[in-house]
Amino acid sequence: MKAIELQNIPPKGYFFKDFGEILQGKCKTDRLEDIIGAVSEINHIQSNTPGKKVVVSVVLKDLKGNCINCNLWEIYGSKFLAYYNDPKNNGVSNAWSGSKLLINEDIPEIQDFMSKFPTNEQKEKPTQSAKSLSNWSGGSQYSPVERFVHNAKCMSLSQFCEIKHETLCVTVATTLKFAVSKYGWFYYGCTRCSSKAPNPEKAYECSCGQKVEQPIPRYKIEIYVSNGESKYRFVFWDSECAAILGMTAEFMHNSMVENGEDDPMVYPDELEMLLNKKMAFRVKVRPTFSQASVWKLCDDEAFVKEIENDYIVEDV
Repeated sequence: MKAIELQNIPPKGYFFKDFGEILQGKCKTDRLEDIIGAVSEINHIQSNTPGKKVVVSVVLKDLKGNCINCNLWEIYGSKFLAYYNDPKNNGVSNAWSGSKLLINEDIPEIQDFMSKFPTNEQKEKPTQSAKSLSNWSGGSQYSPVERFVHNAKCMSLSQFCEIKHETLCVTVATTLKFAVSKYGWFYYGCTRCSSKAPNPEKAYECSCGQKVEQPIPRYKIEIYVSNGESKYRFVFWDSECAAILGMTAEFMHNSMVENGEDDPMVYPDELEMLLNKKMAFRVKVRPTFSQASVWKLCDDEAFVKEIENDYIVEDV
């Protein structure tokens, strides 16, 4: 048998669906389509917790400025987060049930697409911004505030006590003080997704497929927020805390250990940056536990003021 080098076999061809056609409904739901776009926004990250699957909702933008919502479920979402949280990665890809997720892959179509963007957009990393939920299907005609409040009940903090069932809400409040829990300010989780490790001292294989040799600290901080005389307990998760603090829980924990402190009940001074901030919140209110889980937040003054003035009706 003699090996022969064949140079004329073409690479896999991609037939990218135009975003405009998708927005106009000109696509078939029973077939797979190739799409290409730049991640312009991260809408929502749902971690892998009991009863919930990992899902990452992003907005993709094409060269014409058209935007579509893209939901990455389970292992797709986990692989995207692994890339997003590690800027050293040049790209990731996966194949499952006939689908592929390609990020900055070195193929002509993607390289040509990226070359047409301005330099600052090529290098800019998407931020955890205050945008829409994963079930939003819209485009660029929605404002950031409209996407933030989409499918949520806008209400004042004083109305939270009237909620009887789990409800998705938007409100404005100011972070007041820590509600110190018996677990401290962090938990040990997967190195890829934010699911909790079964044992912080043992290696395991996470449900996202990651083989975890050593679980890492991730933020879970309970904070009382207030508005006027009303007060409620909010749970802030890893991605939101890291975005505000500018450092991971792992880095903060390691710094404490280096200084001789390893008690999770000792809250580092850096966490004070989370307090005394007036923000717009998108939360899942859980009345059974008298708390709300933070899905998204925004502390931009104009953004907060628009929600407060135009969407939230105070009790009369």
